Amino acid sequence: MSTTDQLERITTHLNTLLEWAGQKGDAAVGLIEREAPLVAHEIVAWYFASSAVWVAVLSPIALFLLIYGIRLFRHATKLGEDKDPKAEDIGVFSLLILALSALLLIPIFINTSCMVKASVAPRLVVIEQVTKLITPNK
Repeated sequence: MSTTDQLERITTHLNTLLEWAGQKGDAAVGLIEREAPLVAHEIVAWYFASSAVWVAVLSPIALFLLIYGIRLFRHATKLGEDKDPKAEDIGVFSLLILALSALLLIPIFINTSCMVKASVAPRLVVIEQVTKLITPNK
């Protein structure tokens, strides 16, 4: 077999391969076009749901700590009026619990903000999430 024959044979195979790849590429583009709205919807839904889970978990904990801290502080105040030496320790502990409940408000507010963003500006959420996927980690 001559070199020209080999080149023609390789060219024929390459053309067949390119034709096949083009057909598969068109199918992939069609699939992406059909699935893109669903994927965008799922991105926004996941963003909203993950934030909602954090709010649902942290809110009762913060509320419990707030109520417990207030009750403990009132108890420490009553003990302080009776000149009980434990009053100061209980008062400090109650203030730490109140501070912890206040710190839990930070992630609650952040996740509530994310839920509002997903509800009000879903396209912005999709753009942010896609950008996170494409940009390399720094």
